[in-house]
Amino acid sequence: MENNLYIYRESFLTDFFREENGPNNSLEYCTEDLIYAICAIGSIIDFGDDFFMYQGILFDTPEKFYYQAKYLIFQKLNSNSYNEITSIQTLLCLSYFDLGRGNDLSAWTLAGIAFRIGTFDNFELDPRLTVGNNILNTHLTLTEYEANVKTRIYWGCVIADSYISFVLGKSPTLRHLRATMPHCKNLPFLKGIESFLYFDPVAKTPIIFNISRPLEKLNVLYQLANRYHDLVYRDSSSNNGLSTLYYLEKFNVDIFHWKDSLPRDLYWTKNELKSNGYNINLMFFRYQYYLILLSFNRDFIDADNSLDETVSPALICTSAIEDLYTSIQCFSKFHSLKYASLNMVYLAILGIQIVPKLPENIALTVQKKSLINIFGSVLAEGASVYEIAKDAYEAYLANFKDLGLKHNIGSRSPDTNRSKHSLNHILAPVSFRDVQETVGFDESLIPSLNYG
Repeated sequence: MENNLYIYRESFLTDFFREENGPNNSLEYCTEDLIYAICAIGSIIDFGDDFFMYQGILFDTPEKFYYQAKYLIFQKLNSNSYNEITSIQTLLCLSYFDLGRGNDLSAWTLAGIAFRIGTFDNFELDPRLTVGNNILNTHLTLTEYEANVKTRIYWGCVIADSYISFVLGKSPTLRHLRATMPHCKNLPFLKGIESFLYFDPVAKTPIIFNISRPLEKLNVLYQLANRYHDLVYRDSSSNNGLSTLYYLEKFNVDIFHWKDSLPRDLYWTKNELKSNGYNINLMFFRYQYYLILLSFNRDFIDADNSLDETVSPALICTSAIEDLYTSIQCFSKFHSLKYASLNMVYLAILGIQIVPKLPENIALTVQKKSLINIFGSVLAEGASVYEIAKDAYEAYLANFKDLGLKHNIGSRSPDTNRSKHSLNHILAPVSFRDVQETVGFDESLIPSLNYG
């Protein structure tokens, strides 16, 4: 699931398994380019030595799937014969693939094309709304199920837009649309797809996870982040005399209120992380909260301020880092860290940046060495999957030699199309000022808060 909420699994699989020339074969939710794009995302996790030949093409690397999907989708766009929904989904899959590879410009460009296709076709408008006898957003009358599927896909796209924009430090493309699309509803479960569900290693059974409420709450979370982004990071002279720390304190109060007001099935505690931190269906939601919380507070750990102790950046970062340590430990008991998500990689990099900056007088329940070590393990295992993890791990080894930590990292064919500037986002921890100045690295890793 992770970041691919813009694909509704059931509608995709319904079309995927439908007979090619059978009845009702619209293939509105499954096209060849989307299949290749999904294969690209999936194969980077565990391609192994598997390969196969299809239509004269040898698919022996994730990049082969990526480039075939890109070729097909742009061929369709150039001939104006594209499918709106699957074109958006294909481009977003390719964007996330590039994000993990460090190809930030390509990731941003592909996502931008996806959202422009959507807005060109008015995908933000509720297809059920009518004016007289004219349907606003489609030339066909949709069933309630079809309308709900489109609603789910739209809100998944909104979260993808918010996430990609946040980690790349850009303004969300869909932020200012006058959308009439209602919040999505839980859609019916499709029997016979158990092998495509997350298999819970504790419950020993495939688990169904309803996504409608997490989508709605994540949208509120990103709205909160967008609202405070400018207030915390813009020039203090334009803040009407109010300090950056004033707005940071208000942000922290509001984000804690967001978490405290979550419904019972989405709320979590440290004990919950200790027992269910392995569950990717639950953690994708929680990791985005920690990503936003740490990104905002990271740069203010050393601030000399009189903030309320409950919203002190140093204490907030300490608590969040220990929560991540707990959840990653739980994850590693049931899954190999090579299956760490992109969110886990980003958080591991943030963790390695933050831990050395924590004040010595802050009480930690876990030693700093242990915290840094587990984040380094995530990067080491994730290096065979994500290029950004590989770059960050090399910086990690260079800066923590004294800890005597060493992990073996996986190997893969280099991506020759990788953006050269992407290395600027992989940095030594900010406390190592001498190293930073020597190699000329930027200070911010998660680029969303890089406004220097």
